[in-house]
Amino acid sequence: MAGGIIAGLVAFLNGVFDLGDHIFGGSSADAEAPAASPTAPGTAVASSSGVSSAQPDEPAMPTKPVAAGTAERQPETTPVSQARRSGPAWYDLTAYEAVSFGNGHSSVSSITIGNTSFPNSIKGYYQSSASDPNDRRTWLTAGACDQLSVWVGKDAASSGKGGTGHFSVQAEAAEIAGADATLQDQPQQLVVDIAGVSRLTLFDTKASQDANNAWGSPKVRCTAPPGKPH
Repeated sequence: MAGGIIAGLVAFLNGVFDLGDHIFGGSSADAEAPAASPTAPGTAVASSSGVSSAQPDEPAMPTKPVAAGTAERQPETTPVSQARRSGPAWYDLTAYEAVSFGNGHSSVSSITIGNTSFPNSIKGYYQSSASDPNDRRTWLTAGACDQLSVWVGKDAASSGKGGTGHFSVQAEAAEIAGADATLQDQPQQLVVDIAGVSRLTLFDTKASQDANNAWGSPKVRCTAPPGKPH
């Protein structure tokens, strides 16, 4: 009789346990983990720490090691303004010292030829000839210039009224361009190729009683100044 009571009690307890499993669900050991969702190769997935990491088939880009507490130095670049080199420029010849000159060549702030006034000019006022070259001046252009631009004629303000002046542009003491002018003539422009010239000379001739000669605004185009500035 005792054995029957014990067997009934065991059956009762098993029924209680079965009822609890039915109400609260199965044990954690029996539960299956959900299947992982597939991930496309090369995409980032969330790690357990919440930080994205690359898949094995897409290694992360290498980075340069930088000491703690310092900033990585960026490559040095040259400013655009320094990288660009300027081209040729025009220079007023009267603003630069001559390496050789005669007695009758003077720089003037302006001079008039015909009815036109020219700034930064030259007046030739001494008696001057090939055998007595007083009205002359030579600049050391040293091959850095390629063009001369100048207007020539007689000085309208001269006391003398006659004569014909000869204007000679010379390279290494040899004439490469020239013109003649009287007081009645309008200004004539000379544009002369002086590429490769080392010594540039402006020379003019006049008799003692002639009107003065005028070189209107002589300029040279160079990659470097034609001498020392005054």
